[in-house]
Amino acid sequence: MRTLILFVLLFFSCYSYGNELKTNFLDFNYILLSDADGDGVVDNVDNCPSLPNPGQEDFDNDGMGDVCDFDDDNDGLFDFLEDKNNNGIVDPGETNPFDADSDNDGLDDGEEDADLNGIVNGSETDPLNPDTDGDGVQDGVDNCPLTANPGQANSDLDPQGDECDDDDDNDGLTDDQEDVNGNGIVDGTETDPKDPDTDNDGAPDGLEVAVGSNPLVPDSDTDGILDGADNCPLTVNPGQADVDNDGQGDACDNDSDNDGLTDAQEDVNMNGVVDVGETDPFDSDSDNDGASDGIEVLVTGSDPLIPDTDTDGILDGADNCPLVINAGQSDVDGDLIGDACDLDNDNDGLLDTQEDVNMNGIVDAGETNPFDSDSDNDGASDGFEVLITGSDPLLPDTDTDGILDGPDNCPLVINPSQADVDGDFIGDACDLDNDNDFLPDAVDANPLDPDADNDGLLDGFEDINQNGVVDPFETDPTNPDTDGDLVNDGIDNCPVNANGPQADFDNDGFGDACDPDIDNDGLINALDVNPMDPDSDNDGLLDGTEDTNLNGVVDAGETDPGNPDSDGDLIVDGVEDANLNGVVDPGETDPLIADTDGDNLNDGTEDINQNGVQDPDETSPLLADTDGDGINDDTDNCALEPNPLQTDSDNDGIGDACSAVPVTFGEFSGVATQVGIKLTWTTLSEINNEGFDIQHSVNGEQFSDVGWVEGAINSSQEKQYDFLHQSPVNGINYYRLRQLDTDGQDDFSEVIAIHFQIASELSIYPNPANEILYIGGIEKSSKTKVLMTHMDGRILMNTSLQSNSVDVSNLPAGIYVIRIQSDDNIITSRIVIE
Repeated sequence: MRTLILFVLLFFSCYSYGNELKTNFLDFNYILLSDADGDGVVDNVDNCPSLPNPGQEDFDNDGMGDVCDFDDDNDGLFDFLEDKNNNGIVDPGETNPFDADSDNDGLDDGEEDADLNGIVNGSETDPLNPDTDGDGVQDGVDNCPLTANPGQANSDLDPQGDECDDDDDNDGLTDDQEDVNGNGIVDGTETDPKDPDTDNDGAPDGLEVAVGSNPLVPDSDTDGILDGADNCPLTVNPGQADVDNDGQGDACDNDSDNDGLTDAQEDVNMNGVVDVGETDPFDSDSDNDGASDGIEVLVTGSDPLIPDTDTDGILDGADNCPLVINAGQSDVDGDLIGDACDLDNDNDGLLDTQEDVNMNGIVDAGETNPFDSDSDNDGASDGFEVLITGSDPLLPDTDTDGILDGPDNCPLVINPSQADVDGDFIGDACDLDNDNDFLPDAVDANPLDPDADNDGLLDGFEDINQNGVVDPFETDPTNPDTDGDLVNDGIDNCPVNANGPQADFDNDGFGDACDPDIDNDGLINALDVNPMDPDSDNDGLLDGTEDTNLNGVVDAGETDPGNPDSDGDLIVDGVEDANLNGVVDPGETDPLIADTDGDNLNDGTEDINQNGVQDPDETSPLLADTDGDGINDDTDNCALEPNPLQTDSDNDGIGDACSAVPVTFGEFSGVATQVGIKLTWTTLSEINNEGFDIQHSVNGEQFSDVGWVEGAINSSQEKQYDFLHQSPVNGINYYRLRQLDTDGQDDFSEVIAIHFQIASELSIYPNPANEILYIGGIEKSSKTKVLMTHMDGRILMNTSLQSNSVDVSNLPAGIYVIRIQSDDNIITSRIVIE
């Protein structure tokens, strides 16, 4: 199909345009057939034109092929931050670059690693752990993903659960402000952090604190009105009088009539009486003239006690000149300012004093009419002609070309045809750029064509300094393909440098041929270790971040962009500089100092798994004395537990304070299946752990070994183990793990109990028994075996079933395990011999 489309396009180009456009045909043919990366896919349809991607794989369907996509799963994390060693395998501790949600918790990896640096910090959920806080609720739906909140309690029903919400009841007060002593109890002087309205007065606790009412007293001013409904909660106002209906009662409103003047400004002596010379604080319009007291005092300057300040018979509220007599209320320009007090009566932009210069009220020669916005009736206001176009406001056709100044697109230059090539309303006769291409006509190769070479770029954009000369770094406005690479300047990502395939490694819009920093790592190509790799040494730091002064030399204080471990301490530079900013911040080891804390132990020796995090079994590369006992880590016989006297009773080199079990157990559980009981367990850390004896018991007291599982020897990460016990007894089975150290020492896990029941027609009775034990539901056969085992592990009977009964009279009283196995069935049971 792709070949057919290519042929049709080529044929149409050739047939339709003929010989005149042979060059265009060849250009088109070149563009369609070009395959810069040699992967068999032509560039114009290749989703990675610069890198071979023959299968056109595009995992996230973003139009960018996987081999050139920095984020294949489109989760916001660059692939090199997910597959950190770039081996194409999802190793432990790495997110999957082809799975946007590596832990399937409903959050993309980039959402969890919010700062997108590939490292989980304290404020981020773990993209490798679906339940970061371990509360049984997956991060994607957890209302407190970093703080255990298993019940998802959320008192105020906001997006944050109570355990991580600093204001559980959303009343505007933090929980710490309410439960001051932090004891979880509402003490006498505290508000309830789980109740937004502790005193149930209708006002939230935070609002009461803000306005000053008491959140523990429902009626703070004791006027009989609850604070939530009281329009003056701090001032007695039992009648709830509110003259201006502004929601604030008169007793506490400093502007009772809402006229813009405070009550103190109106009732100056505050005696509650409207004295002579005072306005009424409870009447917004004291003189009833239609203008509020505040408007008269603060805006118009009229007298709020005199209804007609200028005595022209018009009340101040309706007077368009309240301070100047204007009995007829004339207003030529209709701007609501009467002519008697309007500085520009015709609203033409010229003051009356500029028009009637001698202010004699007569339009003298050379004066425009202050009561006529267009004195010469040419369609242009007097102010527009004087202030904008420069035409004469007293001559209707200033340039005498027969076109009135108002509609004339060149009022000062004769342009009788009103020609305007670019339609910009400036006529050609007076337009300095007739084609509106931002290039002056004086230097424009074709002043009537904005794109003289039809390359899609305005001529003024090509001749940047508009001097009419093709300077360096400018395209030629008369040549559609300035660099001759068969790609028009308008679509060329390198219009001045030949870049026919349009290769653009970093997809920044600048083609590789003209991009000074092809990989966009901040380091120019000439000085870059590998200009086609933003992180040449794959240490997580961009090359430009490592070469901080961008000079191409590894100077003092800079990590080496060509060496992933600049200080040779076995921790890569990008792990040491956790936020990848090129600066040693608090909490980070120094990528230029192998022993950051100076305790004679390399950082990578202390950080055993070199992950940049101090795990439980590791000393801190930031503290010379991790346990703070006064002994440096390199000589401390117990570097993780204080042992200031270095006591070591058994002289094994391990101080007494840290002679702990070599394995830290996690969860140990079991589940009954059709083929037995499957046991699973985890370890959080292991030191010299050879493995585990799986021990079984039917009474929880005597245990025997039923299996062995190899350990990891040493590990600082969680390990998972499982074992299938194929011969449990019917009923309760007890299990424990015996952990065996490489030096022979052992330790035991907790004991767990699992109920097991085999669906079978076989039956064993009676139980307890004393002489004969009967077996039903199976025929006697030499192929049916009976195995009787004492609880101490001794086998007391191992025989074929010759009858449907077994003589147990010779067995001492006790608890036994009997196992009966036929061709198609197995039954194991615990019996008691009396």
